[in-house]
Amino acid sequence: MNIYKIIPDERTYGGLFFDGVLLRKTLGRQLSRKLTSVTASIADDWRDCDGWFSSLYDDSDIPVYPDLSVWKGSILVLSERAEACLKKDLSPFGEFLPFTTDKGTFFLFVPHVVVDADALKSERMIEEGADIGPAKIVFTMESVGTNLIFKTEYDQYTSVFCTEKLKTLISKAGLTGVALSQDLV
Repeated sequence: MNIYKIIPDERTYGGLFFDGVLLRKTLGRQLSRKLTSVTASIADDWRDCDGWFSSLYDDSDIPVYPDLSVWKGSILVLSERAEACLKKDLSPFGEFLPFTTDKGTFFLFVPHVVVDADALKSERMIEEGADIGPAKIVFTMESVGTNLIFKTEYDQYTSVFCTEKLKTLISKAGLTGVALSQDLV
């Protein structure tokens, strides 16, 4: 089974933004900082924070929002359409947090599953004696198990990964906004 890194198509759809002050007020400073690494429900602390997609390259508007994107590296973003298509399959692996945009309701999907990278096959990038992050990430099928979507501490929760099954579900539903890469770094 193949493992993929989910990468947002930011050239076409821009990036997701929230008002940082409002987000910290809503979630509290500690939780807003640790949002990518949480492994337990935060739904009770979640309050709708208006979000929007904006170009990362110029001042142009984003006329069409994506079905899927990624926020803060390891949090999947879903349109209502994507949430309807994937909710049943994703629910066992994390939670959906709704937020409002000018184009309707979207959802953050916060994966709660953390999978360890294979310590023998994964590699760190070292420059001038400092560890600057992963040079190669490898997962074993035993560690991934039946998880459709997950994150890893090996890259400090800066990515979200999925299996072939989720890739197939995304493709069959015709969902836009992300690329799935076998280059996991």
